[in-house]
Amino acid sequence: MESEDKKNEKFTIEWFAKLIGLIAIIAGIFGVSFQKGMIMSMNLGNLSGNYELREVFNSAVLGFFFAFNRFADMSFWQLLPKMLWIAIPFLVLGFLASYLFKNEKAIKKKLNIVDFSPAAVRERILKSYWFSSIAGGVFGVLIAFIGAAAWYLIFTAIAVLLLPSVMGYLLGAAYIDREMDNPPCRVLSEKMMEQKRIRQCTQVTIKGKKVMGEIVLENKDAYFIQQNSSFLYITKNGDNCVYSIHSETKDIENREKFAFDDSSAYSHQL
Repeated sequence: MESEDKKNEKFTIEWFAKLIGLIAIIAGIFGVSFQKGMIMSMNLGNLSGNYELREVFNSAVLGFFFAFNRFADMSFWQLLPKMLWIAIPFLVLGFLASYLFKNEKAIKKKLNIVDFSPAAVRERILKSYWFSSIAGGVFGVLIAFIGAAAWYLIFTAIAVLLLPSVMGYLLGAAYIDREMDNPPCRVLSEKMMEQKRIRQCTQVTIKGKKVMGEIVLENKDAYFIQQNSSFLYITKNGDNCVYSIHSETKDIENREKFAFDDSSAYSHQL
């Protein structure tokens, strides 16, 4: 027979293996959703990213780092005033606990006089129009509360199961929104001159044509490229190009005459 130590060791290894498997599944779902959130935020439609196992986990790591940075950038002191209301119930509970402790004997004496048996309580309620009306209202509220709580628990359970997917999608969209504020091919600025090095914008050559931008995603057939004012999906053979242009609302002088400029797109060149 196996010793107790070997059984415990076997149980620990099995539990650890299951935990690693669960983490891998969650990370995979998160990575795929992160890519999908990025693509949808680029406004390129329901295109597929790179769902190879390696790239899915790379996307998951990128998403986790992005989430960590977002959390680290949060200011505790800015959130603190919004959370102070949570202290109010605890202040009330503290006052109530102190009152009950100081008047413990008087409260017990009053409670011993009153008959709290079900028959006595039912009789007191039915004899009073006020109590019977209140009891009916309370019963209705309880039924509504129980029904609402049941639906809430069901939706909460579903939300927990979908949480990695939802969080991945939202973080992927937020990642692209942040990147839109950082054009990859910017004009030289004073701040850039303070850096030790200035990095040139990425260049991709397709059918002899040079496309400049940042490769955000890549799959076996195409590139997802961010430019200063657009996102491109270009197949590597140059046969297809999907693009989405964006513009700063503050730069729009005449809303009625505004139209996107297609000059930044490369579909007509490939």
